[in-house]
Amino acid sequence: MHKPAQNRLLLFLFATLVVLPGCSHMPANFWNESVQDLVANHEYQRAIELIETTSPNDRDELKNVKRQADRYRRKELNQVRSFMAQKKWGMAQRHLNQLIEHLPWHASFSLVQTDLNEQKAEERRRIDTQQALAEANLLKANILVDQFKERSHAGHLLWNSQAHPLAEQKRELSYRLHELSIAALAKQDYFNAQKTYAEALALNPNLNRPELSIAINKGVSQSQVDAIDQKQDALVRQLNTAIANQNFQEIQLLQDILRHPPFSGKAVQRSLKTAYQLLVSTAKRKDKEADTAYRVGNLSQAIELWREAQRLAPELLGVQDKLARAVKVQKKLAELRQKGP
Repeated sequence: MHKPAQNRLLLFLFATLVVLPGCSHMPANFWNESVQDLVANHEYQRAIELIETTSPNDRDELKNVKRQADRYRRKELNQVRSFMAQKKWGMAQRHLNQLIEHLPWHASFSLVQTDLNEQKAEERRRIDTQQALAEANLLKANILVDQFKERSHAGHLLWNSQAHPLAEQKRELSYRLHELSIAALAKQDYFNAQKTYAEALALNPNLNRPELSIAINKGVSQSQVDAIDQKQDALVRQLNTAIANQNFQEIQLLQDILRHPPFSGKAVQRSLKTAYQLLVSTAKRKDKEADTAYRVGNLSQAIELWREAQRLAPELLGVQDKLARAVKVQKKLAELRQKGP
């Protein structure tokens, strides 16, 4: 065989060995797929690539496919967030991976991925915290059992004592609890930060860190203040709604709550004043209606109206005396009716 022919044969064999294995990974219908088929299967990235590699490419079709891809991305990312809200981390990740694979890259993918990782890690941190606290309680119980056994075998060597293994568990768990307290503090989870830090010190007093203790206590105090502020805001909103609806029973209930510590401030005082004015004005109106009913001899209606006025504004002058007089007259009339002519 001539050398040029031999070189062509070697080149053909090399190309066959290199190209064919790569082709084995191509889909069977690679050459027959259309843009419409790819879009129908939500493979927007491949559809865009197919349009861009077609010469000449259809710019209107490209814009249309990109618009469809944007709509599909927004809709499906909402589904990912729905999975995240249900804490279905695996389904959320799988769905997000499919979007990344089949859609043009978008910055929202990174944002959702970061949010997914953080929420998943946060749930794991809380679970680890609960587990460590439970282990601390169990360890303390095991230490008490071991101490009881030692005291119950005075003068005898206790071969099955767990003192050394328990001491090692105690040391390891104290460090884990200490790390969890720092992690909780970083997430502003002051309740768990305080609990894990206290348990860590109970197991290992050498882990005491004044700066950590100060930070946790400050966070706990601030969280309590924030909780009170949130509760107060909610109660003020409820009271304002009750005033607007003239729900007198709820107004008086909320008044009684907001009048006492720890609630205070201009917003509270303003709402309480408005509520008081509404109750007094309504009580005065009922008092006048009761006067009218009493004058025409409708004692039952007058008594009911004065009772309502008294419930709304017990401090309203004259209502109690009028009510007592009307009840007395009603009782006297009832006695006279019983005696007959």
